[in-house]
Amino acid sequence: MKTIKHLFLGGIILLSAIKVKAQIPNPSFEQWQTRNFGIKQFQDPNNWITNNIVFAFTSTGALPIKKTTDSRTGSFAIELENVPDTSEQKTGASITSGTMNILTQEFNPKFKINAKPSSLDLYYKYYPAGNDSFFVQITIMKNGEFLGAGNYTGGGKNEDYSKLSIPIQYEVENQMPDSASIFIYSSGFGNVTEGTRLILDDLSFTNAPLSVNQLSINN
Repeated sequence: MKTIKHLFLGGIILLSAIKVKAQIPNPSFEQWQTRNFGIKQFQDPNNWITNNIVFAFTSTGALPIKKTTDSRTGSFAIELENVPDTSEQKTGASITSGTMNILTQEFNPKFKINAKPSSLDLYYKYYPAGNDSFFVQITIMKNGEFLGAGNYTGGGKNEDYSKLSIPIQYEVENQMPDSASIFIYSSGFGNVTEGTRLILDDLSFTNAPLSVNQLSINN
């Protein structure tokens, strides 16, 4: 009877767990906040860290991250553009999930999840200059320990919103993740071309069903 009871409870928990969604904060870039840095004022998407702050500090020109009304759904999307960079090591536009204290520049790229994502899905447009390509990386963790990751590098002009699904591979299988981080870069590393633009909207996780071994059942 105890075994049957556990299997029955496990089945209920399993069905409930499949419905649980790992939520990406501000996944469609609808919420933005105004930041002030010296004489510069700019907007960043809520719950995302951008390198606008770096360019605000080092450059007098345009900033790489901006809000755009060229959205797939809702009112806004995000645009990453490789703007002129006069530093020795040229940097493309980048965003990272998480939060940052603009005064201390301390940041936390992780956000909480309560499911096990099997892929990161997003919609994008891409306007590369030359042979540029963009890069996406997802990291999945539990208690600060690495569980799995997924990454993508790709290019090619894409003027209409297309769906990109990036599989997540796990090195540790029988653990329930508690946090994730996402990093997106407008250019492949070592190949930054001025003028490249990447537009993103509607990020989401596809969640893998959990096995009974991944669920805790009390006696």
